[in-house]
Amino acid sequence: MTTVETAETRSPARSEPRPSSRKQRWPGACPGVWTTRRMSGAGPSAPPPAAPASVIPSLVALAGKGVLYPEMRNQGRLDHVAATGQILNGRAYPAGQKIGERLPHPTIFEYYRKATQAPAHRCLVLDPSWHPVPLDHSAAQGYGAAFGGIVLRTRRAGVAQMLTVQMGKNPKDQAYRDAEALKQALLDEDFERAANQEAGAPMDPLPAEVAAFRTDCFQREQVPQKFGRLRLDCGDALTLFMAHQALKSRALDPAILCVNLHGPDVAHRGSYVGYVDAVRKLDGLVGEFVDILDKEKLLATTAVVITPDVGRDLETSGGGWSAHRSGDLGCRRVFALILAPGAKAKLVDQRIVDQADLCPTIGEWLGVPTPEVGEGRKPLTEVV
Repeated sequence: MTTVETAETRSPARSEPRPSSRKQRWPGACPGVWTTRRMSGAGPSAPPPAAPASVIPSLVALAGKGVLYPEMRNQGRLDHVAATGQILNGRAYPAGQKIGERLPHPTIFEYYRKATQAPAHRCLVLDPSWHPVPLDHSAAQGYGAAFGGIVLRTRRAGVAQMLTVQMGKNPKDQAYRDAEALKQALLDEDFERAANQEAGAPMDPLPAEVAAFRTDCFQREQVPQKFGRLRLDCGDALTLFMAHQALKSRALDPAILCVNLHGPDVAHRGSYVGYVDAVRKLDGLVGEFVDILDKEKLLATTAVVITPDVGRDLETSGGGWSAHRSGDLGCRRVFALILAPGAKAKLVDQRIVDQADLCPTIGEWLGVPTPEVGEGRKPLTEVV
């Protein structure tokens, strides 16, 4: 994985002890936040379970409000694309699957849209990566582009935000026009739509609702400096800001919103202190995001799934803590924290669950079938 946010962390002068076991590395590599929405009541809370509170105090506090799976198993390939694919379609990513190819089985977006005839803008992915892998729909027969979702690459949007702030105030200036053209070009880059177009054909336009939403996020007078109590000074903060705006949008009203966060992938650079600092920063961002959803009553109709796609190598593996190789058991065990209306707060530590079960769980929560998930996959009973 090479798509790391360049302005993610500034490591303080502290000395962090290296972990002696996988369980001390609860946040994993790249946590993501998934939300699905429907009308429902709220469930009760319970005391949070034991966790590394000094590093992830926000997640520890949130664990007392939802269902926590400290041992969730990833059985597929452990690159970030493959792991995201497993969450999307409930199947381990095939060993022979090439990075640029579409997933061979339907995604949760396709299940939802085919069952409900919902418009594409109700299924959104916000992703800061540069991966040339289309995630909006699969190559599965009977599904495909007609039932796909919308993927917005927020890293490009971050550059566009910077240009919006710096381009000046006078639309008649050439510098302003040049910056505006570059900003629009950055926003128009889209792996998913490019993969859909015929050779030499123009790229399909974004749905009007999504194009308007994206533009509204980056009008100069609307670009905020903070998201709640936190500064919009990194890619993950901007991604969560856009997620919040999307959930508030009456025009979009997303039923499924996947938010990929990449700050902790700074670990590949080899600085353990920098990795811990990135985890701390992301913990604060996710905590603030959920707090804002709660204050604005969005959690009453929104289920939130917080989980890393992969873990980090065990110290004994010989590969070093900064990697996430498929042969390392520590990389296959991550956590998942699910905050869902109607789900009772609970620590599920008596069994290991599979990451591929998230797809049928989301489908069950939304009331749509997921018939082509992997063999043995089923909804997590603590959530639905």
